Amino acid sequence: MEEAVLETNQKIQKKRLDYVDTTKFLAIFLVILCHTIGGQGEIVHICYSFTLPVFFVLNGITLKIHDDEPFGIFLERKMKSYLIPTFCLGILLIFSEMMMASLAGNPKDISFIGQMLIKLIEQKRVYPLWFVGALFFADLFFYAVIKLGRNKLVYCTLISFVFLGIAIFFNKYFNYSYVWNIDASLFGVFFIFIGYLFSHQKLTKIRTFVLSKRWISLLIGIALFTIGYLISEYNYHTYSTYLEMWARQYQKYYLTLPVAVLDSLGVILICNGIRNKVLSEFGKSTLILLAFHQIVTTPLFNNYIASDWFQSVIGLGRDNINYLFYCFVSSIFSTITLLLFYYFIIYSPFAFIINRKIPQFYKDFFNKIKLKLANIFKKTKTN
Repeated sequence: MEEAVLETNQKIQKKRLDYVDTTKFLAIFLVILCHTIGGQGEIVHICYSFTLPVFFVLNGITLKIHDDEPFGIFLERKMKSYLIPTFCLGILLIFSEMMMASLAGNPKDISFIGQMLIKLIEQKRVYPLWFVGALFFADLFFYAVIKLGRNKLVYCTLISFVFLGIAIFFNKYFNYSYVWNIDASLFGVFFIFIGYLFSHQKLTKIRTFVLSKRWISLLIGIALFTIGYLISEYNYHTYSTYLEMWARQYQKYYLTLPVAVLDSLGVILICNGIRNKVLSEFGKSTLILLAFHQIVTTPLFNNYIASDWFQSVIGLGRDNINYLFYCFVSSIFSTITLLLFYYFIIYSPFAFIINRKIPQFYKDFFNKIKLKLANIFKKTKTN
C-alpha cells in the first residue's frame, strides 16, 4: 500500500514538473508575441493579465524553503540562480545591442558599455532581464513570509496580504521604478503565495484531483481562464486599463489582481492538460528567450529578414488580423532562433551562465589540460 502511494506521489511530481515547464514556455512565447505587437490591443491586454504573474505563481509552486535553512544559505542559493544569469546575459545583451546598432548604421560610442553596466547593476527595468531581479527579491521577501509565519498557512496568508497592501500603497503614492525592481517584487510576493498555496500539503487532495486527469485540468483551467478573461474585458473596456508590471500599472486593483490569479491558475491547469515532453523541454529555455528577443531577433526579422512585409503592416491597427499574423510569424522566428541559441549554450563550456552544468566532455578536456600543465610545471621545477 505504501509503495503504491509513493508511486502515485512520484507520478504527480513528474507531472508537476512537466506542466510547470510547459506553462513557462507558453507564457514566454506570449510575452514575445506581445512585445512584437507593441502598444495596446485585445491580445496584449489579455496576455499581460497573466504572463508575468504566472512566473511568480510557478515560482511559488516550485520554491523550496527548508525549516532549518539559514537565510545566508538561501541567499547564496538564490544569488547563484538569479544573479549569475542576470549579469552574464546582461553583458551579452550590451554587446548585442551595440552590434545591432552598428548593423543599422548607428554605431554606439564605447562609453555606452560603461553606461549600460551601471544600469545593469542598478537594475531599473533594464532589458527584459529586469524581471529576473524582481523574481530574486520576491523570493527573498517570501523567505521572510515563511519564517515569520513559521510556515503555517494562516500566518503566511496574513503576512502575504500585508505585503500586497504595502505593494498597493507604494504603487498608489510612490509609483516609480525602485532599484532591482523591488516595486514589482512586492506584488510578486502575493503571486508567489498563490503558488505556495496551490502546492501546500493541506491542499494535496484538491491538487491531486485537478492534476490527475488531463481532461479535468483542461475543463477547470478553461473555466478559470474564462472567468478571468470576462473580468479583464470589463476592466479594459470600462476603465481602459489592464495589469502591466513593467509599466507599474495595476489598477483597478480589485479587478486586475483577481484576473491575474484566475488566468494564471487557469493557464497552469490548461498546460497540465496539453503538456508533453517537447513543450516541457522548451520550457527550460525561457531565460534565453526572454533576454534576447527584443534586442536581437525581433529587430533582425523586422529590418532585414522581412523588412518589406514589416513596412506593409506597420501602419495597421494593433488588432488588425494581417498585422497580428505578421507578429505571430515574427514571434515564431524569434522562438526557433533563440531555441537554437539555447541549445548551443547548454552544450558549450558556457552553460554555467544560465545555471546549467557544463557538459562532461568539456570537464574532462579541461582536467586533461590541467593535468598536463601540472606535469610540465612539476618537470620544470625538478630540473
